[in-house]
Amino acid sequence: MARTIYSARQFVRHGHVLVNNKRVNIPSYKVKINDTFTIKEKSRKLECFQDAIRSAAPPAYIELSKVDFSARFLYVPEREEVNIQCEVPLVVEYYSR
Repeated sequence: MARTIYSARQFVRHGHVLVNNKRVNIPSYKVKINDTFTIKEKSRKLECFQDAIRSAAPPAYIELSKVDFSARFLYVPEREEVNIQCEVPLVVEYYSR
């Protein structure tokens, strides 16, 4: 429901996101399997959420309901399923110093 990871973090930090109908404002909050996350009713009218929900194409491990601005976490994905650009060997090299 966000176009980038950075905007998703900002949406959570500003209190627009509910997990299992409870407000969450910590971007690193760990969702569990079958947790439902929604956009607050008041926030759904904002242009950024309207655009994001129209163009949303969720991965297989997230079930999206565009009608009520909600999604459900179905399963923990394998590393190959997550589309994050990161060169793991460089990260390991950096932290091994």
